[in-house]
Amino acid sequence: MREDPKSGIFIKDLNIIQVKNTTEIENFLNLGSKNKHMGETKMNQDSSRSHCIFTVYMEIGENMDVIKQ
Repeated sequence: MREDPKSGIFIKDLNIIQVKNTTEIENFLNLGSKNKHMGETKMNQDSSRSHCIFTVYMEIGENMDVIKQ
């Protein structure tokens, strides 16, 4: 998270992705895992050097097509 005097608080390099099924969600989770950087600290040999926020918003409506897998 960063703060800019003009634009306020923001998250640098945030990606918002629309998906239509669980397979697409799994693909993006796997991509995030591949991009994760690991490093060593004095307290932990395999410390993650990155952070992830994964939020799912679901929208359901009468006129939405049924997704078949």
